[in-house]
Amino acid sequence: MAVDRDRDGLVEDVRPAAVVLPVAVGQTADAVVPAPFLPAARTAAVACARAAMAAGADFIKTSTGKISPAATLPVVHVMLQAVKDWKAETGTQRAVKPAGGIRTAKDAIRYLVAVHEVAGPEWLDPYYFRFGASSVLNDLIMQRRAQLDGHYSGADYVTVD
Repeated sequence: MAVDRDRDGLVEDVRPAAVVLPVAVGQTADAVVPAPFLPAARTAAVACARAAMAAGADFIKTSTGKISPAATLPVVHVMLQAVKDWKAETGTQRAVKPAGGIRTAKDAIRYLVAVHEVAGPEWLDPYYFRFGASSVLNDLIMQRRAQLDGHYSGADYVTVD
């Protein structure tokens, strides 16, 4: 999919995956907005996000999380604004899933604040905003054990991604 194509061309590139995959696997349709490969221009990220939503994606996500830099707060900010604008224009609420790059509970809090401030509190719901970050779970477990035990556990007690 080329970012410099017209909007209709982008929608047609995305539509087959957004429409066929949910039917085939019985799940919601998602579309990856490949942030690491987008030009720095905000308009390119918005165009990709809007094309995915127009093609029928139920949620948009930053990447698979397996490539670097994956999710960044500025790109997620743009995506949150795009879904908020989409809802204002169409009445349909779409979800956002940042994947990769979110490693700690403190990172997660930064993203949750952005969700509340940019998209609004109605997106603070596991259906409309969810992390694709197993490292956050590991950090939450480590933090909870530190609260209970009074010290941090060694690497043998918590997986390290």
